[in-house]
Amino acid sequence: MINSAKREKYIILHYERKEPKGGNVSYNIQVRDRLYELKVDSMNLNIYSTGVGILSIFLKNLRKDQSDETSIRNINQYGRRIMVPHAGEFQPESRKILPRSISIGGLGDEQRYKEQFNNNDPTRT
Repeated sequence: MINSAKREKYIILHYERKEPKGGNVSYNIQVRDRLYELKVDSMNLNIYSTGVGILSIFLKNLRKDQSDETSIRNINQYGRRIMVPHAGEFQPESRKILPRSISIGGLGDEQRYKEQFNNNDPTRT
């Protein structure tokens, strides 16, 4: 960890996870009764001197059974929801744009790398 005095000298701090290079890391999106699994090519975190951080996860869709147009749309729609972008999405009528869960497998304890968008609404995705 870089102390705060040293950190102020940098414009950007760049971090990368090593595990994706081994090829066994997956990004999993649970939507209704369907699980989409994508290979994680790389994971990077950039922290800028302004205090803003950007997490980038580069994915590959290698599975033929999820390469149709509907699957691609679902992956794009539901897969970007690591953090809910708008508070209004927590309202019952807006919950349908959230997946049941997003997880990253292959980094150890999968529960640690899992976000469940829990809700008692059975009509949710």
